[in-house]
Formats: sequence, structure tokens, C-alpha cells
Amino acid sequence: RLSCKFGDIDIKLYTNTPLHRANMIYLTKRGYFDLTQFYRVSKNFVDQAGNSDEWDCQEKRAEIGGYTLPAEFNNVNIHKYGAVAMARRYDKNPEKRSSPFEFYIALGRTYNKVEIRAHEREFGTDYSAEQKAIYMTQGGLPFLDQQHTVIGEVIKGIDVAQELNKVNVDGREWPLTEIAITMRVIR
Repeated sequence: RLSCKFGDIDIKLYTNTPLHRANMIYLTKRGYFDLTQFYRVSKNFVDQAGNSDEWDCQEKRAEIGGYTLPAEFNNVNIHKYGAVAMARRYDKNPEKRSSPFEFYIALGRTYNKVEIRAHEREFGTDYSAEQKAIYMTQGGLPFLDQQHTVIGEVIKGIDVAQELNKVNVDGREWPLTEIAITMRVIR
């Protein structure tokens, strides 16, 4: 459970990304995320958390150690509206390894059949009928599939993510008012 001043967001972690799942549980139990915030809010795109410029957060990262996680892509986990995925560096990262610390909640828009077919051709994806229906009715960010590891989904509190996506941000998409988070393993 992620908690912030807007409310609670319950996240179901997928079992088919075991390294990422274990990492999120490990960092949550270590109290790492309690030192972080939603540091990027990109309108109708993502709410990104797991970092802070505060010294205690940086000290905790140093204590935990620097590492990345290998991509755990599969054809099942997609960037549907409310998906939770890991952030990553784009430069000098040909294996698309994930940051262990930073994650985002995918928002996005709906897509029509023509857009989905064009996306499949351009990116070499092959969506199932169910996945196409999800992108057409719920929306999401299909262009991030196979680019970032999707590790779970919001199962309660998507309205909280939607509300915080409305906050005022600066030119770098940092919220003008801090949105600190806490996280707990609830099951």
C-alpha cells in the first residue's frame, strides 16, 4: 500500500516478475520508500515515485547499494491504465535494466483499432484480443511495452493517482508542492 496526502493506492505485484517483486518488497521492508516522494507528475502520462533530493534518501540508497535489475519483459504484462512499472536509464543501457528504486503508475489515453495495428507494426508487438480491448476501453501507454518492466497494477485507489496527476508542476514535471509517500506490505 502506497500512502500519500491524496490517499492510499493499493498495488498488486505480479508473480511473473519475481526479481522486481522481491526488490519492491525488500525496499519497502527496509523503509526506503518512506524517504521518497512522487517526484515527477507528467500530465495524463505517469505519476513517478521512489526518489527524493533529501539527504536521508540518498544516504539510504548508499547504504542499500547501487544495482540495477534485469528486464523481466513478457507478453502478458502491458502498460494498461493503472499499470505499475519500473523506471530505467535510457543512455548506456542496451539491456533495458531497471532502476531498483524508481517506479511509475501508467495513465495515458485510449487507442482505436487503427492506432493499435499501427503500433503493433511499428514496434513488433502482437497483442491478444483482450489486450487490444484493454487499450481501447481503459487506455494506457502501449509504446512503453517491452521498454520498461511492468511489475503490477493499481487494484484500489486509481482515483488517488488521477487526483495527484492534476497537481501543478514546474518545467521538469516536479510537483511544486512535495508529495511524500510511505509504503507498507499488506499481504
